[in-house]
Amino acid sequence: MFAFGAELERAVTAARAQRTVSIVGVHGSGRSELLRNTVRILEETGTPVVSVEADRASTQPGAAFLRFARQLGVRLTAEGDPLDLVAPAIRASTVIAIDDTHLVDQRSLRLLEALRKRTGAAFLLTELTGMGMHHPERTIAPAWPQTVITMRGIGIGSTSELVTEELGGETDPAVVSRIYAKTGGLPLLSKAVVTSARDHGRIVQHNGMWRQATASFWNDDLTPLIDGILTDYEPEVCALVRSVAEPGEVALDIATERFDPRLTQLACDYGLVRLTQTGLGGALQVWPRMFSDRYQRSTIPLATIWKHESALVPTDLSPEVEGASLASLSQLFREHERRAVTTTFAAWEMSPNPTTAGAYIVEALGVAQERERVVRVFAETAVELEDASSTSFEFVVQQANWLAFEEQRETDCRDLLESYGTLHPEWRAPAAAAGRAMSLMLGSGVEVPRTESDDEPTGFVRLERATRALVGGDTDAARTLAEGAPTKQVSKATSTTVTAIADLVDGRLDAALSAAERLMNQGEYHKLRGAYILGSYVAALANYDLGRRAAYQGVLNSVLLVGRPQYLFQSFYAALLQVHALDQGRGGSSSLRGALLRESERLQSRPGPLFGMGVDFATTIAVERHAPLLFDQHLAASVRRRRELGYLVGAAQQALYGLQYHLGANTAQEFQRVVRKLKTPGFDHASSLIELLQTDTVDGLTRWADGVRKAAYNASTVRLVLSAARSETDEHRREVLERIGSSLGGDRVVAEWPTHTGLDGEEEARGPLLTNREQEVALLAGRLSNADIAERLSLSPRTVENHLARAMRKAGVTNRHELFEVTAHSSAH
Repeated sequence: MFAFGAELERAVTAARAQRTVSIVGVHGSGRSELLRNTVRILEETGTPVVSVEADRASTQPGAAFLRFARQLGVRLTAEGDPLDLVAPAIRASTVIAIDDTHLVDQRSLRLLEALRKRTGAAFLLTELTGMGMHHPERTIAPAWPQTVITMRGIGIGSTSELVTEELGGETDPAVVSRIYAKTGGLPLLSKAVVTSARDHGRIVQHNGMWRQATASFWNDDLTPLIDGILTDYEPEVCALVRSVAEPGEVALDIATERFDPRLTQLACDYGLVRLTQTGLGGALQVWPRMFSDRYQRSTIPLATIWKHESALVPTDLSPEVEGASLASLSQLFREHERRAVTTTFAAWEMSPNPTTAGAYIVEALGVAQERERVVRVFAETAVELEDASSTSFEFVVQQANWLAFEEQRETDCRDLLESYGTLHPEWRAPAAAAGRAMSLMLGSGVEVPRTESDDEPTGFVRLERATRALVGGDTDAARTLAEGAPTKQVSKATSTTVTAIADLVDGRLDAALSAAERLMNQGEYHKLRGAYILGSYVAALANYDLGRRAAYQGVLNSVLLVGRPQYLFQSFYAALLQVHALDQGRGGSSSLRGALLRESERLQSRPGPLFGMGVDFATTIAVERHAPLLFDQHLAASVRRRRELGYLVGAAQQALYGLQYHLGANTAQEFQRVVRKLKTPGFDHASSLIELLQTDTVDGLTRWADGVRKAAYNASTVRLVLSAARSETDEHRREVLERIGSSLGGDRVVAEWPTHTGLDGEEEARGPLLTNREQEVALLAGRLSNADIAERLSLSPRTVENHLARAMRKAGVTNRHELFEVTAHSSAH
């Protein structure tokens, strides 16, 4: 896989124009690969290229220039001026290629500089980041005009494509994200890590997908590669890198006291050390993160290193800097996980009882590598059902979680809880509430008990009632119930999530985002995956509705690195995977999109209570993106199914987000049915617009727009207007809707969210969004007259003309033959 197409085009174009091209990057960034591909294309198209070969082992001054002359067929002599001898052999169009200029001896570099001045030849160079700044004698001096191409790490989508290609099969998104975090998206290092991990059994294929089998990707085969990166730098810089790598990160205030500022700056300029911004100042971090795996000797002292509270991933940074922040976040959770499961399992082995077992299970549930030990702990921990202690109850709830979410044995889960409640009437209400909550999250629907009771110590009953109120659309009741839920057994994070989602549903997006940030901060600070994932779910949807794409993508990327939370919260994780897959639309990674959807479906196969829970939305878009009527029918069916299960908020969200892609009549009708049952104002603007679209009142649309402008900005409302304009057949109404959309910020929404403003999800398969009848007429227009089409379809000639006119306008063509070609191409996909 070659991931630098745009850079390759720039390099080739500049070299052909006789401009010097300097390709700058760190080790493993792909700079040499880019040079080789540029040389190949230049030679294939007739541009003469002569390469200068460096030799690290040679100490003879001018050795590289001597080899260069021999390639030209020139023999240098002691008596002659080397420039006088070589210059006549250089043609006006010759490009001189030098890979790793820092390895070329200095006399040869000076001779090559002089040759450039004499002949005007263009140079194609690669050099290490920072080398020209600190060691100009080890590179070619800049010369105007010159094109500088800086090699940056590839994104997580391209990393997915690379990993999938190397492994030859679909890969767990969590594996992709961890490789990305460890390598910073450096392609050559990513290839080395994934192949060595596969060869050593650290990545294995399970159920058709490559998954991580061990806690770390590191193996000794990578040692020469990592050590080799440092061979080109000063010994004292290498010593600093190792000092930072051993603990993983060093807080900035400690680094200031410990390290020579000049060396720290030098290491930063070389790209070997990065500053990671944190809530209380920052920390130094080696880059790429694989340095830590190579040199790390002991457990990270968190009290010294982790001195921050902010969990938000910087999203306005370059890919490699974002990767550094993601790597920091990943290491935080992985190190805690490794310590916690090791410590708690050891405690259980010393004293196997419900208390030690419960402590281990809390840390281990959801960690794939701990599955066998979890099974052992459940099997070997003696729990008497007659024991009515809170410890025993909590352990029984964990067993029920395991049965429901890991074993997919929902009936056995409910039976276990019911048996415990029967034996201990004081635990009957919370046990039943826990069972109903698990079934609700699994997709079995809302279950209302015969009687409601809040008089129990755990808070489970109030939390389950709050959850039912929330998914049923009664957001005020959900908030009230959630406020009284926190107890020893019910965390503040869980009740805060209910309130945050209620704010999200009500359209109070800033409040929802603020609560989400608190949850993410709490999750990072206390290493609680559940809290982080819950906050991320709210943050992702709030940023989507606010139109903040960079923040939205930053949250989605961080989720993959934090990983799967406890079982009761895994529906939120599955939903985030699906949302991430939707964002991989046009121009995204098809391999990552497929892996995200598959993993999401594995975790949540049935429709769940909130948007993204159940993959029917993303798969409907993927399969029916060029058939609006089918999309509308399938989407309406999925909305109806959620309404029947009692998931009213999930149904309304599903409909509203789907209507932003295509405003179909069936989905709109289902949306209105759901909204009438909700006790939240969050969907009022959308509902009013859909109601107005069923009339011919343009003035009503204008008044509606005036009201929307007075309310808080919501990008989803803008997308709905744009969708309505695309679906409108009346030209005047369409123009009005387009003006309204533009006045509300439509141009920015389309520019920033191209994959969320229409059904044509992939550029190569893009086609006009025609109705079934328009498509039928367009396909016949290639070989039949309007009269013949009218006769075949039992239409009037005027109706056929109207269908053709609308279809040509949507397709952006001017005649029936072009319309036929475009429609036929779209149908083929």
